[in-house]
Amino acid sequence: KISVEVTGGDGESDTAEAFLLPADLDIVHPATGELDEAEEDYSGSGPRKGGLVALKRYESTPVTQLHHKEISGVPVGTKCRLKIESPTGAGSINVYQDSQRTTQVVSEQTEFDAKTERTLYLEGVSVSKSSSITVTQQVSLEGVWRDCDSVSLTVVHAEIPVVMRAFIPHAWTEGEWPVPVGLTYVPNPVPPFNPPMVLLPITSNCVGGNRQDFSVDSFNGEDEYKLRQEVIITPYRELHGDIDLVSKRRIGTTPLSKFYKKSEDVPVSDQNARFGESFVPGATANWEFGPDEPEANFEEIERVQNSIGNDVSKITPSLSGDAGHPEFVHDDLLPNIDFQFKIKAERVEDDGVAKIYFTTEAKHNLYPAYELTVADSDEVYSHIYQYAPSEEILPGPGSLNSSYEGPGIRKRVQ
Repeated sequence: KISVEVTGGDGESDTAEAFLLPADLDIVHPATGELDEAEEDYSGSGPRKGGLVALKRYESTPVTQLHHKEISGVPVGTKCRLKIESPTGAGSINVYQDSQRTTQVVSEQTEFDAKTERTLYLEGVSVSKSSSITVTQQVSLEGVWRDCDSVSLTVVHAEIPVVMRAFIPHAWTEGEWPVPVGLTYVPNPVPPFNPPMVLLPITSNCVGGNRQDFSVDSFNGEDEYKLRQEVIITPYRELHGDIDLVSKRRIGTTPLSKFYKKSEDVPVSDQNARFGESFVPGATANWEFGPDEPEANFEEIERVQNSIGNDVSKITPSLSGDAGHPEFVHDDLLPNIDFQFKIKAERVEDDGVAKIYFTTEAKHNLYPAYELTVADSDEVYSHIYQYAPSEEILPGPGSLNSSYEGPGIRKRVQ
């Protein structure tokens, strides 16, 4: 506590008292460590400073720490606390006293010993949209809580799930070639009709659909796609050392595929309908089979930093596989459903607000339908790519051995 002589405009002198305390809060990011002292606060314009806190999506979501250093020179028993200010648009956080995050710190209520160093643990609850959260260390001196060091925090959507799906639109789609679905004995149609019965294939060219339309409501649906792949992209280098979460990758195919012989398997009243097997009562497939194991190939490109200091994360995921078919059907009759999506996640700091943009390039077969869905902040899902085959495109070698290259599409997801 010091006294300072102040001279007013009228020439009169007065004495003001001030408290000088060696108080210090430090932000420690899980991947890059302690933030520089000069970057712990956000001034309100220009590139964002302050610390980053990951929105909690998984138990393994990285946790930013807040170090409360010992305040020397104060009497024994002096208390301190945190004032957490979260204005509209700043998002929200939980602050915990322990690494297991069981004991929560309450703003301007939970008190600590000011002379004891302490580590606190931060958990993102909702994403910051337009401003920062301010955490101020307060110390009780002479019965008054006085503000000391402050830091700024931004909650970001740090783990972004992206789901790639290929699906057959709900329609009775006739393929390029009749597909053999079995064998049966029929009368020999060739003179001299000897032997009297011959073994001929049973064919079908009616395909049961997986999905009626593009949808973000079934983001985690397990039975509405032909092929599915999920990756988790992590664009914030302060929070994740890796560019994507390998442990969270998922691949799969629909549990069952179905082929129909329309003239026999579909009720007459529904044979001209556009709906597939899920919406036509009484339709019984004459060929059902499980999936083959899809192949998943990933090309990873390192995170780079551009000329204005923004971080760019890139990942190129690709998945190839087929719908599965009986062993007696040759691979040339049912080629693989192949697709590759190149995804670049770009972090942009715009007037103090952290934004993520995805740029998507696509290369895939002409059939079936394809979509790329991303989980935006706070469990909001949106499409970043869609492709639906035209009615002239039929399943078969012509469409599954040909590729379509989609243009690069840039879209903000946070």
